[in-house]
Amino acid sequence: MNKISGIEWVVSGVTAEGVRYRGVQVARYGHPAIDFFAKANGVKFVSAMCEKKEHFDNFLAKGLRKPL
Repeated sequence: MNKISGIEWVVSGVTAEGVRYRGVQVARYGHPAIDFFAKANGVKFVSAMCEKKEHFDNFLAKGLRKPL
């Protein structure tokens, strides 16, 4: 993790059409990570959430998350 560029976040979101997007975005906080990810993909989310990548990786190792 690079302290200058921020924290890696795993972003999951759904558009009004029902299309799901998932990916990794770097930002200092979660809400901007969602905004940056949506802008980078040219979409608007109806519903979105994010979690720190280190937590995602931990839950993935335990079988509680699906791989990206």
